[in-house]
Amino acid sequence: MRNLSLLLACCAAAGCSSEPLDPAPVDEKDPVLHYDREIHIPDLDGTVSAFYDDVGMLSLDCETDRDCLAAQGYFHAHDRFFQMDLRRRFALGTLSEVVGGITLETDHQQRIKLSTREGKPIAQQFLESLSPEMLAAFEAYSRGVNAWLEDLRQGKNGAMMSKEYAFLNIDVSLLSDWSPIDCIASFLPIVDRLTNDSPKDLLSGQAIAELGMPIGSDLYGVRVVSTSTVLPAPAAKAAVNPPQIRALLPWHAAITGAREVVGDAEAIVGQGSNNWAVAPTRARDGIGMMASDPHIPLSNPAIWYMVHLDAKTHGKGTLHLAGASYPGLPGVLLGHNESISWSSTTTRWDQADVYLETLNPTGDAVVFNQAEVPLVAVDQTYAVRGSEPVTRTIHYVPHHGPVLSLDTEAQTATTLRWVAQDADTDFNFMWKLWTAETRAEAKEAFREVTTAGQNFTVIDQAGEIGWYPYNRLPDRPWMAATPSWFPLPGDGSAEWGAYLPYEELPQTENPLAGHFATANNDMTGHLYDGDPSNDGQRAIQNHAWAGFRHERISQLLAAEASLDMEDMLTILHDTKSLFGEKVVPQVLADLAGASLDPTSQKLVSALQAWDFFCPSGYDNHDPASPEASTDPAVIASSRGCLAFHVLWPRLKQAAFGDELAAAGSTLKLKDDPLAIAFLRPEVMAQDYWDDVSTTGTTESRADIVARAVIEAAQYLDTTLGSDEEAWHWGALHQLVMPADLFDAAGIVEFNHGPFLTSGGLGTVNWAPPKDDAADDYRHDLGPSFRLACAVGDTIACRYELPGGQRHIRSDPRYMALLDDWLDGRPRELVFDRDRAVATAAETIAAR
Repeated sequence: MRNLSLLLACCAAAGCSSEPLDPAPVDEKDPVLHYDREIHIPDLDGTVSAFYDDVGMLSLDCETDRDCLAAQGYFHAHDRFFQMDLRRRFALGTLSEVVGGITLETDHQQRIKLSTREGKPIAQQFLESLSPEMLAAFEAYSRGVNAWLEDLRQGKNGAMMSKEYAFLNIDVSLLSDWSPIDCIASFLPIVDRLTNDSPKDLLSGQAIAELGMPIGSDLYGVRVVSTSTVLPAPAAKAAVNPPQIRALLPWHAAITGAREVVGDAEAIVGQGSNNWAVAPTRARDGIGMMASDPHIPLSNPAIWYMVHLDAKTHGKGTLHLAGASYPGLPGVLLGHNESISWSSTTTRWDQADVYLETLNPTGDAVVFNQAEVPLVAVDQTYAVRGSEPVTRTIHYVPHHGPVLSLDTEAQTATTLRWVAQDADTDFNFMWKLWTAETRAEAKEAFREVTTAGQNFTVIDQAGEIGWYPYNRLPDRPWMAATPSWFPLPGDGSAEWGAYLPYEELPQTENPLAGHFATANNDMTGHLYDGDPSNDGQRAIQNHAWAGFRHERISQLLAAEASLDMEDMLTILHDTKSLFGEKVVPQVLADLAGASLDPTSQKLVSALQAWDFFCPSGYDNHDPASPEASTDPAVIASSRGCLAFHVLWPRLKQAAFGDELAAAGSTLKLKDDPLAIAFLRPEVMAQDYWDDVSTTGTTESRADIVARAVIEAAQYLDTTLGSDEEAWHWGALHQLVMPADLFDAAGIVEFNHGPFLTSGGLGTVNWAPPKDDAADDYRHDLGPSFRLACAVGDTIACRYELPGGQRHIRSDPRYMALLDDWLDGRPRELVFDRDRAVATAAETIAAR
């Protein structure tokens, strides 16, 4: 979305307004019977009763399944249509139809990525593979969305467009009807973000091209720090030598060009999630439990929308669901039905590869298995608002996929091979899961998944728990010689084999420990030695951040003989940094003999007093009128956390920045290598503490640590003042919730925040700094919602959502749930019609 930075100037020239469009008038005939108002959705089987509570959570009481899904479509559109519209257009490459030529490059890049190896849109392939049940669900949902669009066009029922449309000067005439393919397209950006790890491969490839070996592998390989795994790990191996990677300098331009298309690797590394399940044998009251908090962007509006759908209690349907829905899709993605509860986290499976292709002299074919394979050219036409349509050509290598970059003069190209190019049945799992009654039935539903890249966790009323990271993964028998986490040769020597049977994937059911957890960590221990190919495990993870979140969750689950729901919630909000607990003692030991100025000694004192928790240091969340905590322990925790987070990027730069500078590289430094340099120095190929930019001296780790401490302390003194009493983590660590599209264009008007927040790098309550290398300690990643469920004779859940349900700023439901999320106050997830009626702040009839 690099060209979107021009959007502001474009809007200024076009006369875009920041004022909302006038709301459509409410039909005077709306209030009927006991309902506050009435709406019309075509072809309903009966009346749908819709109940909004005081914060906008929606409950639907329906006659049939399709009625519930149609009504859900209406109210999703009612509350979040701009979000839905943006998502579908982004995935389908049709933003330019409504925005104009400024988004043409974004549209082109999306069509390159989100297509099969033959050039067909991946969304179309999904559509053709829908089961009858899911096709009917998407059609019913679309009918509801279109009913709202008709209200908007007719100026009925208070239907109104959000402020973003007015800013872009988009009126109702530009809004097209919704269809099943839009449901699919709306979710594809998430699939891309979670499973297309090609940005990571390209980053590693650029590192090898610019830094060579072994530095490129040490700093951008896959070795992890923590030994915490979901399953028992294999016996530890001795440190291995870096993999033998051929020189990639001839492909440097092709690699950097491809990175422009696929996006930023940091977006992949930064996202994540936690989830865990506890069997009744470990529960204080004998009732099993589950907790989850998906870590994806904390956007404005929120990613999720809380909903309760009931076509069974007073109807003749099969659906009774509650949980987090995804505007653009029917049903519930994360939540529960009457019998089971489920959640998921990102697997970090290696589901994509980038191939480095050699072109023939004429540049119209690649050399594959010593023969020429012609490029396939597919013309794509883009409708552009205010201009004539534009046609561009996308090239494909039939056996690999779309061409990301092409240089006929250098005779090089890069291509993307991604599991999603073969995806088909993924959406079918939803219906099977919604109607599953046992762990075993949920497991069969998960087998429909090919590309979601999720660790699915389930618990049923019998207390059975299971973990199923079911996704298609290719066999790569050549991996020992040609690691797949770097760009691969396109000559035919590193081709994918068949997809692995799901039975071979790591998984567990009813473990003896009575619990398990996943947190995007190394599942099996095969990443620990830096070579996931040498343990006989064919299911390969591309990357796993150090594992400290999983390690902390496992500690807390094992700390008590029995657990209850309050324990689940406590774990979800935990801010202890095991990362800091392991590194800081070594830092302090290095400083034992150092001669430091008074300012630097303040930072050292903060680290010495740190208990490794990361509270904000404030009793409120408003940076305009912050109220510092009066609890000395909280202040000490906050100050120590601040000191560590400000020191960490300076340690990264001091350790590795000189090597990057010597090579002329501007790559962004990762966290993993520095953690390894402290905690596993024996596996690094060389000593990185010596500053290669100095001559005649060899710096020790203690020298470099002291230098970083002095720089960090000077920054705090300049930024927050010389009085360390004002050194609170929340003074720098603040949540800003970015608006999709606009934030990427540099337009901050539609962002929400900032808010003073707790958590940090590596904490269970995940809140990593956005760009600590630039001293930007704000965050926009974290728990996109929190859910904790007790699963016994009945299922009772509590949730927190960072934002609000309805994305209209004048509506009281806008951001109505944010304070509860910030303060860690969970709300009851409604799963009963009587409860929905009793708590209703607004009641609507759909007929």
